[in-house]
Amino acid sequence: MVFFLVLKVISSKIFIGVKMLYKSLILPILQLINPEVSHFIAEKFFQFPFNKLINPVS
Repeated sequence: MVFFLVLKVISSKIFIGVKMLYKSLILPILQLINPEVSHFIAEKFFQFPFNKLINPVS
């Protein structure tokens, strides 16, 4: 039980880091190339239920 809690906390921290990297580095580049595509990718990426990968019961 503790292992899954620790794993869930670690995965949420990793997701926050990826989200910050996406917003600060990848999104500006995509917006220069094609703004519509960058918004579509952001919507799909941030709607993905990452917490269900770690603990499908909750």
